Amino acid sequence: MLTFPDGYFKNEIRCGFHITAMMKRYWAAQMEVLAWVDEVCRREDIRYIMCYGSLIGTVRHHGYIPWDDDIDIGMLRSDFSRFTEIVERELPPYLMTYSLLPGARPPKEMIFGIFNGTNLDTSPARLARFHGCPYAAGIDLYVFDKIPEDPEMFAYQDRLVRMLDRMLVLQWDYEKQALGEEQRQEYKAIRHAVEEELEYGFTDIEPVSTQILRLMDVASALCEDCDSHRVENWEQMLYYGDRGFCTEHFTDRLTVPYEGVMDVPIPRDYDTLLRKTFGDYRIPQKFTGQHQYPSYCNQREMLYRAHIRRGWEIPQEYLEYDENGNLILDPKTLDGPKCKVAVFLPYKAAMWDSLEPIWREKTADPGYETYVIPIPYYDKDAEGRVTAEHWEIDRYPADVPVLDYHSFDLEQRHPDEIYIHNPYDQANHITSVHPDFYAKRLKTLTDKLVYIPYFVLGEVSSYDLGISDFVLTPGVFYADEVVVQSENMKQTYINILVEQFGEDTRQMWEQKIRGNGSPKVDRLLSLKLEDLDIPEEWKEIAVASDGTRKKVILYNTSIAAILRDNEKMTAKIRRVLDFFYDNRDTVALLWRPHPLIEATLGSMRPALLEEYQTLRDGYIEAGWGIFDDSPDLDRAILWSDAYYGDESSLVWLYRKTGKPIMIQNAYV
Repeated sequence: MLTFPDGYFKNEIRCGFHITAMMKRYWAAQMEVLAWVDEVCRREDIRYIMCYGSLIGTVRHHGYIPWDDDIDIGMLRSDFSRFTEIVERELPPYLMTYSLLPGARPPKEMIFGIFNGTNLDTSPARLARFHGCPYAAGIDLYVFDKIPEDPEMFAYQDRLVRMLDRMLVLQWDYEKQALGEEQRQEYKAIRHAVEEELEYGFTDIEPVSTQILRLMDVASALCEDCDSHRVENWEQMLYYGDRGFCTEHFTDRLTVPYEGVMDVPIPRDYDTLLRKTFGDYRIPQKFTGQHQYPSYCNQREMLYRAHIRRGWEIPQEYLEYDENGNLILDPKTLDGPKCKVAVFLPYKAAMWDSLEPIWREKTADPGYETYVIPIPYYDKDAEGRVTAEHWEIDRYPADVPVLDYHSFDLEQRHPDEIYIHNPYDQANHITSVHPDFYAKRLKTLTDKLVYIPYFVLGEVSSYDLGISDFVLTPGVFYADEVVVQSENMKQTYINILVEQFGEDTRQMWEQKIRGNGSPKVDRLLSLKLEDLDIPEEWKEIAVASDGTRKKVILYNTSIAAILRDNEKMTAKIRRVLDFFYDNRDTVALLWRPHPLIEATLGSMRPALLEEYQTLRDGYIEAGWGIFDDSPDLDRAILWSDAYYGDESSLVWLYRKTGKPIMIQNAYV
């Protein structure tokens, strides 16, 4: 750890500006992060420099500009590539990155951030390591790429980066459903141009904004092999113009003191560089930062509110005073939350129906502030290793406002209630939600964790222990409340849990498990056929040659059946498709497979995956039937005339409609 002079962590006036003791601790936390970067770079001969405002501060103040609160450093692309390899191997557990590296939190812009965490933390370990600073703090690393001397090459690269940057800005509003019609058309046009020009197809493997940033990163490095000595960070150049950097600023450096506690590198010719961008940079100009000061102000308010909510006294070291001794933020001016906060964390959009009725109920209640925050999940391979990431934020109904999970800090906000429909944590062999959203962790971030199963089960005897795999899950263990489909199912859950944990736990389970009924059923029974938005292509397929409506058969294929019967089930699916093709003039097939069937096959039956995908793709391309992988299960149930397919939880729902049901047999 760095050693700071006696008296450093006190209020101080510099250049007529008042710096609080907490800001000094915030600076110290950032310098600890920089110290780790500096140690790696010195050891591996990786070059970096202080840049932008941090370069002015280093030269003019031998540390921070008094009214600045961040550290900016820069690296050439070649050095940055080596640096990220080391970060992947050696980043200590008390640091994290906002970056495009595997497993990292994606950044919002083209900046590589290294921080001591994502939110405030008052644990003794954090406070001891980062000099009493409870706030998330770190540094921003800017990558400098070669700028082509050839005008045509520059024009092409400049247009490409600008197009991607504009798409990124629009994508932020698109994800918040805040685009006007004109902006939507612009977004569609740019996305189409990107896909055509770069021969790139956006996927749901990771957020579209992250994919745009990856493309921007590639576009920024297009001239890496050219002979140009001119370098810039492309995103900064788009907004602030040519800053005058060249490769020599990174290769010919001086090492100078910073805040009296460490030495940092700067360009030897710093004066020419700074004068080009800032003019007479030696004359201080206050409050020219690009963000709100202090940058931790939201964290500070959250810290105070968390103490107020729990009835705790705010420690004196967390309070900040101005030069006149007055509180900068008086906790007495902060009211507790006026209404309860309820957060819904769906992972599969197709399973949103299990939470939607509760969300609508809470949204209609003026005593609640509600948030729907789709969370990422991952496929697993046969060895249980995480493979593809999915984040289905774009697949929710238009009237359901959704938030980017990066923008809502559960730890800081500490919602009154959190609702989940995935109970498995690390125990699922097929998929996993991100560990940040395991029930075990969520339990610590809310006053009330509620688990509502995304599935419904066939009603069983209240003493049937055969469904224990659905009951003995982390979601049930850690939730404060579990809502199941019936009183009979409640007793089944309780019996299984008592069998596992002992009779003395019965009262606890009696209080936790509630047999209120499945919200999925409530939603289904509340809908009317005329309220459904039926796609035009569905309607066209369901119209016979004489203009009458064909019978629509909902064909459901389940995970359990294909795992049980393997090749016999894929052969059965082929026979079913052939049969309905032959009878397509009078019957319309609506095929809706379980939403996790491909992920399951990829993990547990990889040999069957290609055959299944061939069947699916052939069916879709032929166009004579309907393929439904949308989130809206109720639409398929209500619009169809009969059910054919596997025994599954969907059958239990379908029975509520009173329409015919036939269960398929792979051996017939």
